[in-house]
Amino acid sequence: MNPKNFPTHLWYSETADQIKKDFGSMGTDIAFPENPSGSPDEALFQYLFPVIYHLLSKEKHRMLPIIYRIGLPENQLGQVIADLPLNEAAKKITQLIINSERQKVELRRIFR
Repeated sequence: MNPKNFPTHLWYSETADQIKKDFGSMGTDIAFPENPSGSPDEALFQYLFPVIYHLLSKEKHRMLPIIYRIGLPENQLGQVIADLPLNEAAKKITQLIINSERQKVELRRIFR
């Protein structure tokens, strides 16, 4: 899902940085590899999913501030959490976060 005229290494790097920034501001550190093996989407998912799974299963109270920070609709997430088993909910939320953070990066590039 590489936006037009946006080199893969840049959107990966900038999306990873945006995720680190938003999660870090809420006290959750995430590390992404600088040069991922495989696709950038897979790398983002691979490193973010365990964090989301952990937060949903052990520290659900910490998810809401992160969700607000990222800008995901709370009602959409509530429905995902209510309707899906934990593993599937964590996968869906991980993908929603990646998509939202990538949109922030793309919009920032458009309006620079």
